[in-house]
Amino acid sequence: FPNNWFSPHGGGEVDKSTLVTYPMKSESRRRERREDILSYLRGLGGYEKELVMEESEGKGIFLEGTGALVLDRANKVAYAVISERCDRDLAEAWVKEVGYDRLVAFHSYDGEGQPVYHTNVVMAIGTSVAVVCTDSVTDAGERAFLLDNLRAHRAVVEISHDQMSRFCGNVLEVMNAKGLPCFVMSTQAYDAFTDDQKAVLRANLEGGVHHVPLDTIEKIGGGGVRCTIAEIF
Repeated sequence: FPNNWFSPHGGGEVDKSTLVTYPMKSESRRRERREDILSYLRGLGGYEKELVMEESEGKGIFLEGTGALVLDRANKVAYAVISERCDRDLAEAWVKEVGYDRLVAFHSYDGEGQPVYHTNVVMAIGTSVAVVCTDSVTDAGERAFLLDNLRAHRAVVEISHDQMSRFCGNVLEVMNAKGLPCFVMSTQAYDAFTDDQKAVLRANLEGGVHHVPLDTIEKIGGGGVRCTIAEIF
């Protein structure tokens, strides 16, 4: 799940192109960091700024990349479920350092009332459509603020707790070979969306909706297709 330990941000997104590396809670997962990947990214043209955040691991403070932050890159808004893997103060610092406009922070709970620790399980943001499990946001004020921000720029597909558990929120917009936006997701997630929800997705994704079986990774690793992809900008 490389998106938890680094994220690149191009000049078209922020004023200064930035490469960020993140603090992760699990000591075993810290071994996933690879200098060769960072060297490759730097070689693509270089970043004007590098933000090294993993030093906060020693303080027990974490922000697990774009697992913790779901980004509206076009409008410079970062969405964050506050949890043991997403510290609010660190997320606020990220917004300031990277050059985003604001943070939309909220709390989320699964169907059994347990805190959700990664934002990208709850929601996904595309250019023209977003997916979010509003049932998981129990605070009415937080839920309203979340929806107001999402609906300001795109259509919103609301999913249930059951759909969230089947990784419907763990999807990602990418571009196909023709440069058209499309959603990628697991087959489990695709099958869990209703026909009406799929119609809304397709209406806002010229490149369509694509899925692949990922049952073992979802069951054992606890992440879906979005978790397996780190975007490069």
